[in-house]
Amino acid sequence: MASPAPHPSPPARARCASRRARVRRGILSLHRWIGLTAGVLLAVAGLTGGTLVFREEIDVALNPQLRRVAPPPGQEPGARPRVASLQAALDAVARAYPTEPATRVRMPRDASGTYEVWLGSAPSRYVYVNPYTARVLGARRPTEFLTGWLFQLHAHALAGERGGRVVGVNGLALAALTLTGLVIWWPGRRRLRSALVVRSGAGPARVVYDLHRAAGFYASAVLLVAALTGASLVFHEAAERIANALTGTSRPPEATGTMAPAEGRARATPAVVTPRLSADVLIARAVQRQPGGTISYVYLPAPLGAGTFRVRQRLPGEMHPNGRSTVTLDAQTGRALRVEDGRQLPRGSRLYAALYPIHTGAWGGWPTRALAVAIGALPALLAVTGALVWWRRGRRAPAFGSRRRWTSLRRWRAAETAAK
Repeated sequence: MASPAPHPSPPARARCASRRARVRRGILSLHRWIGLTAGVLLAVAGLTGGTLVFREEIDVALNPQLRRVAPPPGQEPGARPRVASLQAALDAVARAYPTEPATRVRMPRDASGTYEVWLGSAPSRYVYVNPYTARVLGARRPTEFLTGWLFQLHAHALAGERGGRVVGVNGLALAALTLTGLVIWWPGRRRLRSALVVRSGAGPARVVYDLHRAAGFYASAVLLVAALTGASLVFHEAAERIANALTGTSRPPEATGTMAPAEGRARATPAVVTPRLSADVLIARAVQRQPGGTISYVYLPAPLGAGTFRVRQRLPGEMHPNGRSTVTLDAQTGRALRVEDGRQLPRGSRLYAALYPIHTGAWGGWPTRALAVAIGALPALLAVTGALVWWRRGRRAPAFGSRRRWTSLRRWRAAETAAK
């Protein structure tokens, strides 16, 4: 009969404990430095993201002269709009802004909505058109209105593509903060209960420490999801490749037309001058090929009449608020080049398409949107409490609480570390 394995000697146990302590201190240092360098931007991203959950409602309330029109008789404000000619609206925009090509149209969401025509590939300007009269109501640049400015701050740090990459890296930093925080948080089985509560009678310093630790643990799962989904929207090509690799699928090839320019990219003149089809005819053909959906966006070739014309719809049962179902047409001939049903996409594409509604809280209606607002406030809470814990750590004269209370906290944390 084999004898049981001998227990480690006291010196061996001491060496193991010393190694664990060094690893823990290293993780704690990494957690602190990530928090101190990225905490402000993470707090700003969280607060702006929580506000943008209700971006549509805020913008409509602040700018009704651009976003709302009176529907003609026979249409209810909440019904699906029966709009007039999109081509007439595009012609009106072309006359008002002849040097800026239209690249995309955000379609009205209800009978009181307006056309939102995007100019330029960034876009550089939004133009609003009455869908019933084709009258231009006004225009604005992306940072000239509150929700547009907040979006640029949230998604691009007000610095264009380079700022967008910084925001994406910051999302990965939030994921690293969450994972390292979980390692630091683990108190051991004997002290698990004390690590899950905030003791209100232990003094302000202890309350701040407990709040940072407990809130970080309870929020860790949702913060990790928010961080990874947000980073995936910035590094979308890498995220889609990862989604395809995880599901064992591949990305479908892009549809090409006569010119097949990249989406939103302008060309001076078409390669072949031919009579073009109007936007209304192309939309009608797209709806014939894919009926039953709600059109969210129309992607225009530049100039209209060359390349591809794409209609994006949300079909019943789709999770994405704008839908992922598309019909791509040759803008010169109207021939359908590709029809995609968002519900039948490869598994990798469906997984990637689910990241946006999860990140914005749009997948479950008002309850998940309210949850997204609460999640947006968490990085600011953790940044403030974490900075206070770091700033007051070891200080002789803390700004809150007595010296005795803060010394007690230090002694309690030292005893807790020694017990592990």
